[in-house]
Amino acid sequence: MRSFLSSSFIFGAILIAKVQASPAYTNKFSVPLPIPPVLTPLTTYTPSSSGSNPIDFYQITVQQFNKQIWDGKPSTSLVGYNGMYPGPTIKASRGREIVLRVVNQGDANSALHLHGSATVAPFDGWAEDMIAVGEYKDYYYPNFQNGRTLWYHDHAHMVTASNVQKGQAGFYILEDPAGEAGLNLPSGDFDIPLLISSKNYDATTGAVLPPSTAGDTIEVNGQLYPYLEVEPRQYRFRILDGAATRTFTLGMYEGNSTTGPLGFQVIASDAGLMASPVSATSLKMAMGERYEIVIDFTGLEGNTYKLRNTESLTSDTLGQILQFRVKNVTPTPGGGTIPSTLRTIDFLPQPTTPVKQFTFAITNGQFTINGKTFSDVNNRVLANVPRGTTEIWELINGGGGTHPVHIHLIDFQIISRSGGTGGTTIPAHEAAALKDIVILNPNETVRLLAKYSPWDGLYMFHCHNLVHEDNEMMAAFNVTALPDFGYPETTRFLDPMDPAYAAQPFTSTDLTLVQSTTLPGFSALNAYNHIPEIMEALDTYHGTR
Repeated sequence: MRSFLSSSFIFGAILIAKVQASPAYTNKFSVPLPIPPVLTPLTTYTPSSSGSNPIDFYQITVQQFNKQIWDGKPSTSLVGYNGMYPGPTIKASRGREIVLRVVNQGDANSALHLHGSATVAPFDGWAEDMIAVGEYKDYYYPNFQNGRTLWYHDHAHMVTASNVQKGQAGFYILEDPAGEAGLNLPSGDFDIPLLISSKNYDATTGAVLPPSTAGDTIEVNGQLYPYLEVEPRQYRFRILDGAATRTFTLGMYEGNSTTGPLGFQVIASDAGLMASPVSATSLKMAMGERYEIVIDFTGLEGNTYKLRNTESLTSDTLGQILQFRVKNVTPTPGGGTIPSTLRTIDFLPQPTTPVKQFTFAITNGQFTINGKTFSDVNNRVLANVPRGTTEIWELINGGGGTHPVHIHLIDFQIISRSGGTGGTTIPAHEAAALKDIVILNPNETVRLLAKYSPWDGLYMFHCHNLVHEDNEMMAAFNVTALPDFGYPETTRFLDPMDPAYAAQPFTSTDLTLVQSTTLPGFSALNAYNHIPEIMEALDTYHGTR
């Protein structure tokens, strides 16, 4: 157990230990925005039985690589997926399952969490279900949810912040063409992922420093202060706050101006398309949150604009993020008026069952939830929720700064905010959305409404300030089995540390063996078959009680 006072990390936005400034970056907006490559599946298995989905097999390797970031200094050593940061983008199709093999050839224990996926427990990335250097683990993903921007990132106990800081994060985009049919949203080259992060670098060597502070630089897709040439038309940007410890408030400004922000449309959140688009000039994002926005550059030919962080609006380092250069060209056709309804979200009725309360605070020098730490194995399960139950959870900020709270497995609705500095108003872009992370501001209380389904098993919830998370602000909840449920399920997945799915020593990947044995073995588990029927059966079960 580590003492808060003896560690060097952030207490909210207050720096506990003095950290040197990063080197001065002299190439702002002179390097184009990198776009992560899309990963290709190595093989595909198509089951012969009806009711089973095809399974695509991918592999990524945690490995060290060097990148020249600073002029006149040595290249910076990083550790990323397939030797890049962000890692390659995985584009999944709704209704096609994926087995993702993660090989650890890095420098520390690893674990992978597919953030935003309703995955059975052994493949969810439990923090102690780690992959040692020299091992691999196969993760099995359902891809049954509506289209959304997910991300995969390290989740290893006590080293998540360090691993993510060094580069272990990437986009996973679940595509659902049927769900977006007729919406005329920008696509293809006009649909761009943006991973925004903030880091400190050693002033002498240029080495990336451990995430003991919120960082004093901003990078997008691994590049400090890049630019992007755009056509005079609409673009869709999938934005992820991939920082270990920094929130951003985004705004668009012409040239070098810091007044008169331009508007944009917020169309999607963590859990995919919102019920309706929301017009905005400002968008606050916390660590792990995803939002999708549409920016219309029509009629702005020849101008430049900057995406800025308005929390430090006039700062040359923390106030600037990305420059857009609008080209003088005839735009590629596409886009159009965004419909007033993007999708139908069946917001849940509020139950009459007791509200569960969870306080995020500092207790005896430790980051805790309800006074407990994740290392307190006998007391870290803070809630038992019968499978398929709808509950209200009340999150209370009892101290320690801002806490972006992430609950695994589920999508939730924010139903109330009180206290803090924001008053009782739920921002429009939250009210129209389902989420998997909520910003819990200092002194604030937030209530969330969610259905805990479709799986039973043990899952985590935690602060997604990764420094807080690594310093024990993480707990568990148990979605308990229904003894009289009666729905036939071939295999159960209750234990996130089930040894049947644990990491194994890695030598090489034999695709013939993967095709003949590995993928048929996963398919035979029937883990993700008949999900709509299971969810309907759960609703029927609870509707009769």
